[in-house]
Amino acid sequence: MAVFDVPLITNGLIIEKKTISHASDMPEMHSHICHELYFLFSGKRRYFVGHNIFDVAPGNLVIIPKTELHKTSVLEGEGYERFVLYFADDTIEELKMNLGEDAVSEFLSCGCLVLPSEISKKIEANLEEILLESKRNDSVSHKLKLNLFQNIILYALRYGKIKDKETNEASDKIQEVARFISSNFYREITLSECARKAFMEETYFSKKFRQLTGFGFKEYLIGVRIKAAENLLSNSDLSICEISEKCGFSSSNYFGDIFKKIKGCSPSEWRKNFGE
Repeated sequence: MAVFDVPLITNGLIIEKKTISHASDMPEMHSHICHELYFLFSGKRRYFVGHNIFDVAPGNLVIIPKTELHKTSVLEGEGYERFVLYFADDTIEELKMNLGEDAVSEFLSCGCLVLPSEISKKIEANLEEILLESKRNDSVSHKLKLNLFQNIILYALRYGKIKDKETNEASDKIQEVARFISSNFYREITLSECARKAFMEETYFSKKFRQLTGFGFKEYLIGVRIKAAENLLSNSDLSICEISEKCGFSSSNYFGDIFKKIKGCSPSEWRKNFGE
């Protein structure tokens, strides 16, 4: 189990285009210190973001704010093609100056957007242009990439319809448990307690949780706690022991070990690198 940052971007924006020819699940829990735009242009994927489940179709746009836990998995079929655009806080500030704070905040909170096919094609074309400018990387590339990204945001805000999260009895219960974990991570939470909340037998609940979210139960719980710890390390003066306790870890030694295993550095090193 791991929570990792790919790429480790702290300024600007980076674009990635990938074609996967076979059925593939994201292998590990995933978060970034930057924001992410995910655009699927072929195939179908299931996307778990925060505590919501979305079934993503071609032309859909997913926006994942920084540090939000997320994972994609196979929905149906074999391969898929997608763009991912990573953008850091300095890009957010530039966007706010040009588009206004309200528009940027609205965009970051959209979740998953459904777009008319002609608008999806325009967004895909803009992403291709951003990719081209990234390869040129000359003195005007950043401004051109920013302008193209702004076009995407404006298309999304004008034409996008917020997609409903996946809804059926099982997924509703699993999403409710995920919300419960996100709100109560600081105390002891057990598999049996969450299975009871979902009105499921433990083994079935564990299997269903993984099937619908892509996460193992313990993997998700630890990921939520690590996410909370990152925030406190970056934005508070609390000691490592205090943060460990506030985030629900049984001891500061265990917290330090699991944090280093997942993030690749100790809590104190994280604070030094990413604290205010």
